[in-house]
Amino acid sequence: MDLKTIKKNGVGVLRRYLPNLFLHLDVSDIENFIEKGYSHSLTLTEGTPLNNFLGLFLSLVMSSVGQGSVIIIREMEIFNYLLGEFHRIVGENRNFKNLLQGNINDFKQNNFLNTLSEVAALLELSKSYNFLNYEYEMPNGKSIDFELEHPATGKILLIDVVSLYFDPTRYENKKGFRRLINYRIKTKYYSKTKGLTSQQKKNVYIFPVFHDISGSHEETQKILRANKKFLLGIKSRKCFFLKNNAVKIHFFVNLNFQKYNLVTAEEYFKLLPKK
Repeated sequence: MDLKTIKKNGVGVLRRYLPNLFLHLDVSDIENFIEKGYSHSLTLTEGTPLNNFLGLFLSLVMSSVGQGSVIIIREMEIFNYLLGEFHRIVGENRNFKNLLQGNINDFKQNNFLNTLSEVAALLELSKSYNFLNYEYEMPNGKSIDFELEHPATGKILLIDVVSLYFDPTRYENKKGFRRLINYRIKTKYYSKTKGLTSQQKKNVYIFPVFHDISGSHEETQKILRANKKFLLGIKSRKCFFLKNNAVKIHFFVNLNFQKYNLVTAEEYFKLLPKK
């Protein structure tokens, strides 16, 4: 099959299963991704791992012809929903387009899921706050994911999403697990607020999101259950060892092992199998 046909078919698959991607990217952007992805796949000896957008795309192509998993198609439904809702709230945005272009053309990491977790966080926050800006530039010259406004009080909130990836082999005890959470949130908070006044810092919050936690590994379940109280307690100004602002922690999970969604810690523990 020639490259022109591969591009045409690839665009067709994405139009069918991920049409809202085209609200943010042009057809030429997608064709460029397919061409680069095709060239990259030819260099691999063991196939493409499902840890980036290229892996998701190739799995989707297989699923579309009945040779893959229907779970991929279900996941694409929630991905498509998130991209559509982001466009509804934010509209066309050059920064988001650049972010997506970088994500889909990164064949080593799964930054696409990071972006989707940002979108999911915005949808959650927009239930209570009015959206003002994406990639808002603060007085210290640093950008932050979202500028929001409380509809009743007019208070401004500046929210930055931090993605956390969990490796159960590295955090075998509570101390190591909590150190991971605290370090990532503190590091993100201090990097964003450096150069701001004390008053300006009061408006900055970190939105922590855990990734790839499906509840399917016993070791993962064990560590999460051991830290249940800690995870449930991470909320604004009540973060155990945290001295910075953090909103309640959420999990970007394979909900019911069928599709990704953003859930609170309380909801996540209800999803875990009974002991």
